[in-house]
Amino acid sequence: MKTKRYKKIPGKSFRVGEAVTFYESDIPTNEMIKISNSKQVVDYLRENDYYNKLNINSQEISYLICLNRRNKIKAIEELSRGGISETIIDPIRVFSAALNQMSKGIILVHNHPSGSLSPSSSDKKFTSDTKQSAELLNMTLLDSIIISDTGYFSFADEGIL
Repeated sequence: MKTKRYKKIPGKSFRVGEAVTFYESDIPTNEMIKISNSKQVVDYLRENDYYNKLNINSQEISYLICLNRRNKIKAIEELSRGGISETIIDPIRVFSAALNQMSKGIILVHNHPSGSLSPSSSDKKFTSDTKQSAELLNMTLLDSIIISDTGYFSFADEGIL
């Protein structure tokens, strides 16, 4: 087995082994959606079919929204799909996606198929742990949002972030 050396590709990427990492966006900054509040996040996700009538009540789905310094959406990454009462979010996936997008801000979003808008103890712990980890990487966890078919709960709006 051969070990590949670092190979620079001018202006585009760098190559390590088989991985290629790009730090360019397909969307010009002036076309990115700016996020100012939790309602905007929820409306955007519903309007763009991340959560719809078919999936919002059938299984927990979690997303990470990656933002630039001006809170414009760089990417939305599906983190996990679970059952009707839980999903497991791998913190490595959260920060891998955030770092790959060179995000300054992140927002966690997941649904509760039960319709409950109350955060569980694991929701609270994961949000707290993610906030602390983000700070170590000079990122900001701007919100953690729970969505149901009847509304949403925002950790930031409630002042518990």
